[in-house]
Amino acid sequence: MQNNTEAKSFCGSLAYLAPEMLKRSGHGKAVDWYLFGVLLYEMLVGDPPYFSNYEVELIDNIQNATLKIPDHLSKPAKILL
Repeated sequence: MQNNTEAKSFCGSLAYLAPEMLKRSGHGKAVDWYLFGVLLYEMLVGDPPYFSNYEVELIDNIQNATLKIPDHLSKPAKILL
């Protein structure tokens, strides 16, 4: 990707896709940082954020839900997320 361009690709596991990718309106390199955050969250919590076994609910969660950070995580882990 060149600077100031947007991709419209749609690939990857659904639970890891950024909201911009789900909307298919174009996205930049920031989606890589989003994915990194999802990966960190899953490593710390055990499931991806917004996870649901139901595809429609998962998509709605990614686009609309508030991120829930479990209380048992350390303060540095919460700050990192």
